[in-house]
Amino acid sequence: MTLAYSIFNDPAFVTLDYLAKRMLSSFGEGARAEIQSVPVNVWEDHDNFYVQALVPGLAPEQLNLTCHNSTIRISGELAPFERENARPVWCEYGPSRFQREITLSAEIDPNGIEARLENGVLWITAPKTAAARTRVIPLTVGQPQKQLVAA
Repeated sequence: MTLAYSIFNDPAFVTLDYLAKRMLSSFGEGARAEIQSVPVNVWEDHDNFYVQALVPGLAPEQLNLTCHNSTIRISGELAPFERENARPVWCEYGPSRFQREITLSAEIDPNGIEARLENGVLWITAPKTAAARTRVIPLTVGQPQKQLVAA
């Protein structure tokens, strides 16, 4: 089985897209600058796309997952951590909002999407619509058809 090549599936393009979005997000103003990105890996086969997103430390109720046409959006918020009767001494991360949009190369069925959170990794299976699936057409081998001669 051969899947159609698309530049949007090329690992180099995906990496550059991620880095560009991450760099450009730092130029935002106000709340926009506080939105972080989520690192993802994406695979596909004949029937599905598979997305793996790193979201360590988050509970399912802190994540939002939406789908529109061929785009999956992962978003949420990491709540502040506070310890009673203690003051922060060193903080390298804090409360933050995050969002990641993944535009896939084919339309997906939003009713068939499955997602599970396992050890800080969000696993998403997104089935392609029937129209988006590659159809393999079987070939048969046979005798050439006889030509009819008019009498």
